[in-house]
Amino acid sequence: DVLHPDTIYTRKLALRGIQLERGHDVDLLQGVHVGEVMSKDYPSVKPDTPMKELLPRFNLTHHHGFAIVDEAHQFKGIITLTDLERVYQESTFEELSASDAGSTENLITVFPHDPIYLALRRMNIYDIGRLPVISSVNGGQYLGMVRRADILRAYEVGLTRKSIKQHQAKHFDLRDVEENEFM
Repeated sequence: DVLHPDTIYTRKLALRGIQLERGHDVDLLQGVHVGEVMSKDYPSVKPDTPMKELLPRFNLTHHHGFAIVDEAHQFKGIITLTDLERVYQESTFEELSASDAGSTENLITVFPHDPIYLALRRMNIYDIGRLPVISSVNGGQYLGMVRRADILRAYEVGLTRKSIKQHQAKHFDLRDVEENEFM
């Protein structure tokens, strides 16, 4: 155990992002991937979208942030209400675009195959409410957004899967009891 803490079984799980600890259940969020619960139709804006168009869009959609995506659907950044408030008082507000005011460097993202607990951890560490989901094979193509509401849905998916597995295990246990007959 000291030299090789993983068995051949737990090693395969670890490679898939599921970490087991002795004496503890598997975290429900380790078995759910970002791609299963992300918002695929989450709206985005173009890098050259003027700020005067963004303000009504925030009010209309009630979203707190949008991905900045170019014509080739490549993820370029994110603009949030906080960014909008920061530049609103500037005299050049009308001349700014989404890429001027938004965050375009050191971006925190996730891939669709990442476990949802990883997205939750990043959201907590950086105190953000949404994470862009980008493709790991298409060089940063924007796929959607994962939000806190999506994480709650992931927890529900994990609970459902766990209860199905428990039900199946009890069903097979009943088959082993000698007094039961199946017809």
